[in-house]
Amino acid sequence: MKDDNRNIVSLRGVNKTYRINEHVSVGVKDINFDARPGELVLLLGPSGSGKTTLLTLIAGLLKPSEGSISLFQKPIESYSVADLQSLRADRIGFIFQTFLLIDALTSSQNIELVVKFNQKSKKEARRIAETLLKELNIEYLADKLPATMSQGEKQRVAVARAVANNAELILADEPTASLDTENGSIIIELLSSFARDNKCVIVASHDLRLKKFADRIVFLDNGRIVE
Repeated sequence: MKDDNRNIVSLRGVNKTYRINEHVSVGVKDINFDARPGELVLLLGPSGSGKTTLLTLIAGLLKPSEGSISLFQKPIESYSVADLQSLRADRIGFIFQTFLLIDALTSSQNIELVVKFNQKSKKEARRIAETLLKELNIEYLADKLPATMSQGEKQRVAVARAVANNAELILADEPTASLDTENGSIIIELLSSFARDNKCVIVASHDLRLKKFADRIVFLDNGRIVE
């Protein structure tokens, strides 16, 4: 695997292990991986294969036990905690399995908050939120709190929030898990459109329906990339 100055993400020899008392659990092992703008990379594998761990490492939310990670062409260890927080606010959109919506805010406010972090006006933030909610067929949720939503509705709001800041790198962890075929297709088509707009999109899933949307598929099993 060759280094490429177009890569947004680059991992070399990355291992992540967890120690609980005397037990050592392997998250990922011997990972070499690159991703660049303009592609949608699908990390495909069963539950427990290391997909979520890999995404979390890429986002700088976990430190590797061994190996090196470069993010936006800089070693990830060269970023301060504040730098990484700024990256995640400005240049990275993360769709979490658990959604992490703010319970006290409506769906529109959850999305608007991300936009305001990027110094956009309240009016512009509202416009972006309305556009995304409509695109995902959930404009009826604009003034609803997360507690009143189904799992699938929360998932679509979380997707809208992740892409609202026009991020260069989008990390999506099981973005279609709670959705039927129609709404799952809407989500992945939106993510595909971001890749076509020269963003880097990395999707972790065990949903085989997503294969046809991927520019590249990386298979994981037991924490390893398998050819």
